[in-house]
Amino acid sequence: MVQQPLKKCFSSSKTTPVLNQKSIQKMDYIYKDDKNKWIVVIDPQGQISFNQSVYQNPRLKDKNLIVILTENISSQYLETLKSLNISYLFTGKDEIDLRLVLEKLYDLFSIKKLLLQGGGITNTYFIKEDLIDEFSLVVSPVVSGEEKQPNIFEDCHEYIGQTFDLKQSDLLMKSGLYLKYVRK
Repeated sequence: MVQQPLKKCFSSSKTTPVLNQKSIQKMDYIYKDDKNKWIVVIDPQGQISFNQSVYQNPRLKDKNLIVILTENISSQYLETLKSLNISYLFTGKDEIDLRLVLEKLYDLFSIKKLLLQGGGITNTYFIKEDLIDEFSLVVSPVVSGEEKQPNIFEDCHEYIGQTFDLKQSDLLMKSGLYLKYVRK
């Protein structure tokens, strides 16, 4: 498997084709209802296919979706999100500005704390911006047989040495281990 360079994952270097000539102004769209929980999805290039079945996912039962975008998104994609009552935020012209993401989530949705459930690439973007103040690991004794395992952080050699202190450890169901670390 070939890893995409980090910059390509959070940027929209190629223009997303405009499939509909009707243009939607590139302004944030906020859908509000009585739900006070959110799932935030980073999709700078508008590549995630959303449709009505997204709401059949049990994880969304009591949550709203917020999609983080660059301005390089087709009008059709924005129309689809809006028609599904999915909020979207523009957080950069060609690249996602994570600090702006956090500011908008706080200002527009009063979100003060995030659970980042990213892979190594997403986690690396947050660590490079010094936006991770704690992280948790779950260690499970499962044999997967896979040769290459994902890293918690990818391609962040200049950040090696950042240290975190163990704050909490719990045994999970007599075999797994939950570890919580905080930044020193």
